[in-house]
Amino acid sequence: MTGLPPTPYRGLRFYKAGDAGVFASRANDARAITDVLFGPTAVVMLHGSSGCGKSSFLHAALQPHFDKTRSGLCLPQTASGLRIMRSGPPPLRALAAFVYDVVAEQARLADPNEVPMLLAAHLGCRDSRTFVDRCGESSHELYEAVVKFAQGSVGIPVIVIDQAEEVFTLASAERTLEQQQARAHYLAFLRLAAERRPGVKFLISLRTEYKGIFDD
Repeated sequence: MTGLPPTPYRGLRFYKAGDAGVFASRANDARAITDVLFGPTAVVMLHGSSGCGKSSFLHAALQPHFDKTRSGLCLPQTASGLRIMRSGPPPLRALAAFVYDVVAEQARLADPNEVPMLLAAHLGCRDSRTFVDRCGESSHELYEAVVKFAQGSVGIPVIVIDQAEEVFTLASAERTLEQQQARAHYLAFLRLAAERRPGVKFLISLRTEYKGIFDD
């Protein structure tokens, strides 16, 4: 068969969108996740054991499914593929920076000459540092910015957070008060999004042993 690699196995590397042809038998799972994202739930958890293929599923199954079905769910992308956030410290600032970058990219695609104006309209802020300083320290400020982001979007934006357990595993052994507060702000934002449903969906991939912490 032409177009296939010499071997379908990638070892410890995850599959990407270009590998969809060999990352088989995940169509039903992709449809199931899509159905959940279309429902009322704002924060959806995709969990499994370490190494079971969660990252590969996001890139090589879910993204191609969205591209083919034109479901109305919008996954942020870069030139190299799906744009995915990681929950490294400090997590709320990382999320704020991610949201800003996604909106800035959408603004550039919509009208390169009007990026500052579109950023102000969709986020209430034109400057990345100012936005992150304001929203990266307050779950409520970031929530309000995400609501504006949703209102200015075509379709339903989906923010994908992979390996979300890193908010715990990447913390230093000392577990400083600052780290604890940063983690609390991040989890408070996700709780706020789950309860109030800002119009943006959050798809969180994590190891199963951390699911209970996020459920709480």
